[in-house]
Amino acid sequence: MPADDPRAELFRPEALAAHREGRTALTTLPSSRRMTSTAFWAVAAVVACSLFAAFAIRVDETSVGVWRTGTESGAATVAVPIGVLDRLRVGQTVHLGAAGIPPVDATVTAVLNPAPVAAARARFGSKLPATLRTAAAVALLEVHTSALLATRDGRATVHLGRRSLVAELVPALRHDESARG
Repeated sequence: MPADDPRAELFRPEALAAHREGRTALTTLPSSRRMTSTAFWAVAAVVACSLFAAFAIRVDETSVGVWRTGTESGAATVAVPIGVLDRLRVGQTVHLGAAGIPPVDATVTAVLNPAPVAAARARFGSKLPATLRTAAAVALLEVHTSALLATRDGRATVHLGRRSLVAELVPALRHDESARG
């Protein structure tokens, strides 16, 4: 490298002199063949186990909202975020919970038309969570349970399905697994 080259000032003078004279200290790290072979297979096993786990481990998808009973027949209305409307189906499981009672499983009997937040506020009052109060609309479900509910309202968790861990980590894979249960 010529002395007037602007890149020359990037390197120490003794390093440039050693490079010009061909004195470079290129040596390999001492290691045995057995040690590198064992390390290779250990890394390969970890990668294989990780890939298997990413496809085999399933993650539950849920949406949380509120519920309120309307009649004595065990029917209740559930409000959940509008973003899950396309994933709601008749027959899905809903876990209804309230203070002082154990959670009760219910089944979706109807997916109702979306409601404006004002209508949901009028129906659910102060029980409507902040995440639903700020939305443009909410999805409404009608659910039925045979258990007598001691309270009239509470928290609802709708089971939307299960996805593999890799589908959660790679959003592009979600479209084909979203309907699987």
